[in-house]
Amino acid sequence: MNEKIKEILTNEKKFAAFINKKYLDLTEEKFNVVCIKINKNDIEHVAKDNKIVNKIKALFKIEKIMVMERFKINEIDKTNVLNDVKTMLIADIESIILLYDYIGSKNKTTARILHKINGITYNDQLQEFIAECYNTFGELIEYTSKKVKTVSQKIISSRVKYSDFKLME
Repeated sequence: MNEKIKEILTNEKKFAAFINKKYLDLTEEKFNVVCIKINKNDIEHVAKDNKIVNKIKALFKIEKIMVMERFKINEIDKTNVLNDVKTMLIADIESIILLYDYIGSKNKTTARILHKINGITYNDQLQEFIAECYNTFGELIEYTSKKVKTVSQKIISSRVKYSDFKLME
């Protein structure tokens, strides 16, 4: 058996990413057509409360807010409008939390995601947040992170800087 296939089959997150990517590769229009076909023909899928469908629709909403193409995280540059983007994400929090499995409760998950969004102060942190939204479908996006020192109003601090976002193969 090919090593790549063996790795996908033995790693739950990579297997989920492999399965979900076929839906993530569709445009919104094509995805809606697939949803109609699934809902008409698959009673079991409808009984699952359309979790994958709702997650992908939430991802489409995020991509519209970001004005981005699927998986093009490196191209995101919202430095000049970061607060506006954060406001739009917070306004659509009900869609965003659909991406995450509730840890504890819906309220705790909502609070955790709001805290994450409110903590975004640099463009690379926004990019990392978007990457993690994709990664709720499995291990799809990988990136590097390194600790850097920043100077703001004569105060030296350190933070994690994220870069080199890429789709895992």
